[in-house]
Amino acid sequence: MKLPYSDNEMRYDMTSHRYVLTETGIANGLNLVLQNELNMTGSMNTANEINSFLDEVSEDIYEYIYMHSSNRMLTEYLLAKKPQYREVIKSAMIKQVKYMRLNGNIGDQSGLDFLNGRYMEYDQIDGRRISMRARTVLANAGLLYTGQLMSYKNIRFREDY
Repeated sequence: MKLPYSDNEMRYDMTSHRYVLTETGIANGLNLVLQNELNMTGSMNTANEINSFLDEVSEDIYEYIYMHSSNRMLTEYLLAKKPQYREVIKSAMIKQVKYMRLNGNIGDQSGLDFLNGRYMEYDQIDGRRISMRARTVLANAGLLYTGQLMSYKNIRFREDY
């Protein structure tokens, strides 16, 4: 099978060079219907909200990986072209959706708690932005830089992904 590819659970965005979960991927991975979740807020534009939410989940996971990468282009290539990483990305994004559903989008919080007169530093907020379970999946797959560089030759970056 030619990678990257889209299916009913994930699509590959050729502009951002990222996999993005689909509603079906969430339904199968978490037994959750996102449209029902978002309709509870009385939203009028659920499809756009779902797409925006799923894109944000993808962006958060990819940016976390790139933050821990010594070579962003190589990492982008591996995530697009190596089949084992496709499943890792899907698993990490499903765990992130569950985390964000339970905790909200922590990355969008200001850190101000006016009610209790407290302030949380940005580093504390940012450190909680990605699910610990998603981090574990990524670390176990070797996607977070650990001081060991991978070497690949004859890579044609962004030619077919």
